[in-house]
Amino acid sequence: MNEEGKNILTLMTQIRTLCKGISALLQTADSLVEKDGWSTITKNTATSGNSYHIDFPEYWVPELYYRYYQHENYTNILLYVAVILDNRNNESVYTPEGKGKFEEPILTAGYFNHGNETEAKSFWKNVSFLDNKGNYCKGHFFSDDSSYDGKIWDLTLENMECFIKKTESRDEGLVKCKLKSLALPLIDIKDTPKIEESVIKPLFTNMKNP
Repeated sequence: MNEEGKNILTLMTQIRTLCKGISALLQTADSLVEKDGWSTITKNTATSGNSYHIDFPEYWVPELYYRYYQHENYTNILLYVAVILDNRNNESVYTPEGKGKFEEPILTAGYFNHGNETEAKSFWKNVSFLDNKGNYCKGHFFSDDSSYDGKIWDLTLENMECFIKKTESRDEGLVKCKLKSLALPLIDIKDTPKIEESVIKPLFTNMKNP
């Protein structure tokens, strides 16, 4: 076998190892939030927006992986945890200031708050939400966070151009939500205590004391 062939095999092994690590991370998040009564609404699904089409190779490999959760006592809230690996469309920077580029993979997490319990109950049952589920994890790109240090940011979706463009008209309720989000470099998330202390607990504390 020539060296280039070996390199391809090594790359594929690394990609599969990365995917296994992301799976373990998200399953850890599942178990941590389940202890507080949260359950996933996307079952075993962890990616979306991919393609098998010969003309769209940039969509063959997932850009991000996610989990969404709901709670019977917080019916106005949708919680999520996601890993974003790259910016496969090379979209311009999401932040109002134009931060420049997406420089490293991140773990991001947060929650959407409808405020109005009745509206939220109706909205989260809308199947159309699941059609675009990958896009809803990208809200943190609209923050001013250039360091990804775990700070929780307050964001308003109605000011986010990509949310408005990618949200179907029947999902207009989404842009009226408030969003809280945080992000950390993926490479810093080493174990369960780190996920719990730096991601899950801060969000739960913020949720109970907004």
